[in-house]
Amino acid sequence: MGTAPTFLNNFKRGYAVRIKPNEYFSENGQVATDFPKTLTLGRNAFVYFKTIPDWDKFGHFCKTTSRKDWDEVVELYTKSSTVPNDEQWAGQYCLFIPNTTPKRISHICGTANNSEYLESLRNKYGLRTIPEQTGLGNFDYDYASESEIKKIKYQLSYMIFKVSGMKDYLINVFNSTSKEDLAIGIQRAINTGKVLEYIDKVFGHVEKYCQENALLNFESLSEIRAWDKESGQPICPLCLKGLTPDKFFEVSAQDEGREEEDNTQAEIVLMHIRGLRPGELNHHTYNLGWGHKHCNTIQGAYDIKDTILLLRDIITNQ
Repeated sequence: MGTAPTFLNNFKRGYAVRIKPNEYFSENGQVATDFPKTLTLGRNAFVYFKTIPDWDKFGHFCKTTSRKDWDEVVELYTKSSTVPNDEQWAGQYCLFIPNTTPKRISHICGTANNSEYLESLRNKYGLRTIPEQTGLGNFDYDYASESEIKKIKYQLSYMIFKVSGMKDYLINVFNSTSKEDLAIGIQRAINTGKVLEYIDKVFGHVEKYCQENALLNFESLSEIRAWDKESGQPICPLCLKGLTPDKFFEVSAQDEGREEEDNTQAEIVLMHIRGLRPGELNHHTYNLGWGHKHCNTIQGAYDIKDTILLLRDIITNQ
């Protein structure tokens, strides 16, 4: 369950561990003997029911005499700066079983509950309103500290600026876009004919931050296949081809007959060199690059290295 203290201590704003029913309950409904003592339902953990068999087998244990005060998980605040993290939600178990009649879906999972239900929640927890349910945070494999997220943004921004022809492309984008849709700083740059000067100023700021925070180790970027040292540009970590400015702004192509009107995904996407997986914090600098959406689809949840080995096997077998 990923409960080792050394791992959980990475989450600066706290954590909530999602427990499978058979990890918490023994066959007779008692707490499993190997359930970690460091976890307390309703404080830093909750039981999550997602299948009919699990609910049929363990669901009635949630309301036994000793657990009659158990509640379904509900978010009480949306990232409050004054309320401690552990008090921003309540409840011991959560349901998301949509393929049964009636559906068993807890409020935090998106059920459109009626006003009477919301009123009962407000009264129970003494709140004026129950906020829109946005969840208890991200999965652990998506996590990065705020400082690391900032470094990621700067490192990736630097790589965008180094794409061949990017500055000229940005000038054309700014000049052909309605000023009302652009930031105030860019509007002023256009009005004064200093767009390139503005772009260079922004790039200088990005480059300085990256230098000060050791984000421009091109040897390391090259080793993870996100950078081509010869051309001094970012490359797709899978196919190793260079990137072009227009692809960062183009909406990805869709299969004929399966088009979605609200598709906004670009042709160039983030790619994790070592894939995201539970128990590892792989969303960090020197593990991210820009790549083609098609290549990212091929990679899936695998590491780049493992993807290449799989492709090699496929070619060999052909």
